[in-house]
Amino acid sequence: MGGPGGALRPLGPRVQLPNPLVFLDIAVGNRNAGRLIFQLFADQLPITAENFRCLCTGETGLGYYMRPRWYKGSPFHRIIPGFMAQGGDFHRGDGYGGESIYGQFMRDEKYLYKHSKRGLLSMAKGRDRHSSSSQFFITFKACPWLDGQHVVFGQLEAGQDTLLQIEAAGSPAGKPRKAVSIFNCGELQADALRPSDRQGSDEVPLETAGLIIDVGFLLLLLLLLLRKLWYRYGDCSTMCCCSSFTAAAAAAAGASVAVWLLPLDQHQMQLQQFGCCSSHTRCSCSSSADAAAAGAAAAVPLMQQQQVLLQQFR
Repeated sequence: MGGPGGALRPLGPRVQLPNPLVFLDIAVGNRNAGRLIFQLFADQLPITAENFRCLCTGETGLGYYMRPRWYKGSPFHRIIPGFMAQGGDFHRGDGYGGESIYGQFMRDEKYLYKHSKRGLLSMAKGRDRHSSSSQFFITFKACPWLDGQHVVFGQLEAGQDTLLQIEAAGSPAGKPRKAVSIFNCGELQADALRPSDRQGSDEVPLETAGLIIDVGFLLLLLLLLLRKLWYRYGDCSTMCCCSSFTAAAAAAAGASVAVWLLPLDQHQMQLQQFGCCSSHTRCSCSSSADAAAAGAAAAVPLMQQQQVLLQQFR
């Protein structure tokens, strides 16, 4: 625009915008593994950074194959521990699909950055130059042999725990042992990076908790059955030889299982009925009970319930 007298106004200083932040929410198996947050080097690599940012937001709509150009729902199809995790094929999910926002392929912009550390974001491509599309990979360590061949355009700012879970799901051949996918993705505000960003869930899956309960219950029934058989058919030497087993089992099973060792007087009476340990006040099996007594002390209120179970077994 012309100023007074038709003179051109000088341009103001160039404003440097902050590099964009994008996020990938990761699922490993059927569990939320947390969020990866990346800074894109848009100040130095604007074409490559804009391609990735738009594929995270899905703002460019449908692509050449009439499918959304969007990372949401796409898998990491290749994960090699100690090397990298590759994803971004939102067409086929096997490494043979994908497209950039500029067309099927895009030019390699500039090789400004080296693959010098863990957590770098780099463009994947075929053997030919300028064959990058939407596929990318995240480094698990420095990969200097890739320098000058793949464009590094971002780095991980938050989500190291999530990256560890992704790496743990890989295999030496590259095929993931568990399905790893991006269940949500998008762009964050420049000031959105906080220490409170999610790093993954520590809760135990319900199916795992149920399995632990079932195993503990079966172990309790097994120990009760063994005790009944010892009382009915065993002798003192047999029971004393089993003392190390009962102590180890009690320690492993916890106080709820160890409670059956508490009534030592009844235990001694049962032994004397079979004519063994008559010269002793306590059998050597009682040392197992001593080892478990500390853990079982907290379970004293369960004794009465346990005695009812024992009566049912006898």
